[in-house]
Amino acid sequence: MKIRPPFLVSFFLAGLLTLLTIVLQNYEFLIYAITVIVLAILIYRSNRYFEFEDVGLWLFNAWLAMHILGGLGSYRGVRIYDIMLLDLVGPPYQILKYDQFVHFFCYIAMAALMWTVVNRIADCNASRIVICVLTVLAASSIGAINEVIEFLAVVWLGATGVGDYTNTAIDLVANLVGAIVGTVYMHFSRLQQSSIR
Repeated sequence: MKIRPPFLVSFFLAGLLTLLTIVLQNYEFLIYAITVIVLAILIYRSNRYFEFEDVGLWLFNAWLAMHILGGLGSYRGVRIYDIMLLDLVGPPYQILKYDQFVHFFCYIAMAALMWTVVNRIADCNASRIVICVLTVLAASSIGAINEVIEFLAVVWLGATGVGDYTNTAIDLVANLVGAIVGTVYMHFSRLQQSSIR
C-alpha cells in the first residue's frame, strides 16, 4: 500500500524529534516525542476510515516542524519557545511568545483534522453550526490532553520548561482560538468549494 506524502513527512519528523531528544538528552521533550509518534500513528491508522484532507495533514507537519524548532532550538542562548515574537501584553502574561503562536497554529491543524472526523460521523443533515461547534470542542479537547501531558512531565521529571499556571491557561486560550480559526477556515473553504461545483 502506497503511503501518502504527508504521512511520510509526519513519520520522518516524529523520528527526527525522537532522535534529537535522545542525542541532546532532553528527557522532558522525549515525553513529547513519544506523544507525537503516537499521534502520527493514530492519524495514519484512522485515515483508512476518515480519509483526512491534505490541508490538515500538511498543517500538522508544519506544526511538528515548529514544535521541534521551538523545543530543541535556541537563539542567543534562549530556547526558541521562550522568545517573545511581539510584545502585545507584558507581565505576567507575556503575549505573544513563540510558544503561544505554536499552540495557536497547532490547533488550527487539529481543527482541520477534526473537521474531517466530525463531518464523517455526523448525520448528512446535521446543522453546519453544530458541525462547527463540535469541531472546535474536539480540537480543544486535544489541547486539554496536551496540557495534561505537560503536567505529567512536570510531575514525573520535575520539568520546568512548560511554565506555570498562567502559562497553562494562556496555552488553553491559544488552543481554543486556533481551533476556532481552523474551524472557520474549514467551514468557509468548504462553502466556497461547494458553490464552485
